[in-house]
Amino acid sequence: MNRIARLAFVAALTSFIAFHFVEFWHSTESDLDADTTGWRIWTEIPMTMRSPSHINGRQMIFWSCFLTSSLLVASSPFLVGVVRVSRLAWWIGALTSGVATIALGGFLISLVSDHAEISPGLGFTLLLAAMLLNFLGFFFIRREIPPNPVTDPR
Repeated sequence: MNRIARLAFVAALTSFIAFHFVEFWHSTESDLDADTTGWRIWTEIPMTMRSPSHINGRQMIFWSCFLTSSLLVASSPFLVGVVRVSRLAWWIGALTSGVATIALGGFLISLVSDHAEISPGLGFTLLLAAMLLNFLGFFFIRREIPPNPVTDPR
């Protein structure tokens, strides 16, 4: 099972890397027709942080979940051994990944459904797949079961 978990984590990392190089969304409006590859999201972070008074609650949720998911997807393939041994690490990773997946996925899907001029591209699908694969990877991790303890035959 730990091999399946590692494969899910590596597939999530591969999907996350690929999302940076493909179109994130398609737009019918001329002002949104600029380069929409996934790596452009990273250039928005400094611009958003320069004027924090203009950030609303939805943007705060998006940025915090995106950064958390990015950290988890990038580090999870290398932490399978740690997560397998520590239940606390498993719970923290699984809960954080689940909350970030639900919140960021819900935000992205609501963004696309609220704006008819935006349709999801391959990068959108790859980012959601990366988050979901990372979340599922935590559920494939199994702890080592110690051998049967010696029981008293009385």
